[in-house]
Amino acid sequence: MRHFPQTLASLTLLIGLILGLTLPAAARESVPQSGACPADLTDLLSDVTIYGTATWGENWAEYHHPDGTTILASGDFSDLKRGTWSSAACLEVCYEYTDGGGWCPTWQEADGGWVNLDPNTGEVIHYIYLFQSGDILNLTQMMERRDALAHRI
Repeated sequence: MRHFPQTLASLTLLIGLILGLTLPAAARESVPQSGACPADLTDLLSDVTIYGTATWGENWAEYHHPDGTTILASGDFSDLKRGTWSSAACLEVCYEYTDGGGWCPTWQEADGGWVNLDPNTGEVIHYIYLFQSGDILNLTQMMERRDALAHRI
């Protein structure tokens, strides 16, 4: 079971590469300009683990706790980050991480998945291709274990 995160990361990479070849064309569609918001991202993300690939090839998974906290696991899951998430604007989710960094990407649906657009340039940054209810990877527990080990040293 110890190798599960590495196996999952490899599978995530493969799926991400396949989807990465098909999503860019759809991602160029413009964000809806109507007055109605087409998706409530708070409802979409609350108590959900999402999986994605960055345009530079890095895979990641992130659990969005309903209380507004989040755990981000990048690459081989050895790099965990705790943070917060919120969605107050239509098609925008803001992230802030305790170890530094934060941003508010625009979200856009693309071929059954979603993409994150850079808020400054509108360029695609992430392809999000899987949503699973709950903390399916136990990222919260992995973060707690990492914190416990850090405090024992």
